[in-house]
Amino acid sequence: SAEAEALGAQVRWPEGAAPEVVGRLDAAALARALEAPDPGTARLPVFSETARLLARELGDRCAVGAYVSGPWTLIATAMGLAQASRLLRRDREMAARLVQAAARFGLALAADLARAGADIIMVLEPCVAGGIMAPRDVDSLVTPALGGLLAGCRDLGLRPVLHICGDAGGVLPALGPCASFPLSLDSQVELDQAAAVLPPDTVIWGNLNPVDVLMRGDAASVATACGRCLDAMASRGRFVLSSGCEVPPGTPLENLQAMVRAAGPRRA
Repeated sequence: SAEAEALGAQVRWPEGAAPEVVGRLDAAALARALEAPDPGTARLPVFSETARLLARELGDRCAVGAYVSGPWTLIATAMGLAQASRLLRRDREMAARLVQAAARFGLALAADLARAGADIIMVLEPCVAGGIMAPRDVDSLVTPALGGLLAGCRDLGLRPVLHICGDAGGVLPALGPCASFPLSLDSQVELDQAAAVLPPDTVIWGNLNPVDVLMRGDAASVATACGRCLDAMASRGRFVLSSGCEVPPGTPLENLQAMVRAAGPRRA
């Protein structure tokens, strides 16, 4: 919600809950806001400051990661998913214009995070998955801008990763040049099936269920789930064991430690 808020959307932050966008922008207002976006507005500086503090305290021991939204997800967040979908059907030229502008905004945010000390940038594009967008629209409208955003992050010296929440299986063939970057997949996607579709040099991240396995399971069940992921990808390689999506607050530390142990050297 911070990116949409910086562009002028109204955000409500209930006590004890995550902030949510409640006042959406129409296409014209979003286009105007994206003409000269400022990474220093609203809550965006909180994220760059967090990256700076992490880099200062931990940068010599581990990589510092940060997020930006992919172009279609930013549009859907600022406008609302239903309104963005109607725009795609009714005014494809405006939709394409917004996608390009949103990708430029994402790159500006990534540059700010890179200056703050981030090493890895994860580009979040969940609003193309789960049947929300037709693969042909992903291929023709989103993929060119998304690929440019990922390549731009790489040119900034960052290590870009594309993350798609939910059931992304149907859009994997539409990712085109984006598949040359590491791809983080949610637990709804079968790893071996994704590997059969993606180029052999694509690094796949995933894809433990963050709620049912990591938060609600125990160390033994986490280790078992990790084993299934590692076995599925053993013959292929180029795999990073990870949660399928963000880990919920309250997840037991011992479960995360079990995942880390499982990623270590394995005995035959």
